[in-house]
Amino acid sequence: YMCPYTEDGVVARWVDKSLNAQVGASAGSLVGRYAGEKAVSAIPFIGGFLGSKAGDAAGRAVAIKMAGGWEGIKESSDLSFNSLDEMALYITYHHADHSQFNEVVTASNEIYPGFQDAYFRVFSR
Repeated sequence: YMCPYTEDGVVARWVDKSLNAQVGASAGSLVGRYAGEKAVSAIPFIGGFLGSKAGDAAGRAVAIKMAGGWEGIKESSDLSFNSLDEMALYITYHHADHSQFNEVVTASNEIYPGFQDAYFRVFSR
């Protein structure tokens, strides 16, 4: 998992790009949910669930692309972690007072679904 902050404490370039992609990710999720509901209109819950999953995947793909793709993410990061919990602990300890911290957590979750959950697990310790 590529860290959203660089070693010198600034937000990685992919995070700046990802912040701009959040609208695209949200739109992808809504479009996918709508399409799923229409496709399986006889069973709305299942259609909504499947549509939401497809939309979430499409939204994540948009966020990754807008962040520069995996290559761009790797190129603009100089720190990485083996787990989301490790990354959440590191950025909470080192960057919780950063002016864009909440936005960085949100943007990181667009790229790494489950990151916000990891952050809340760490934060609640």
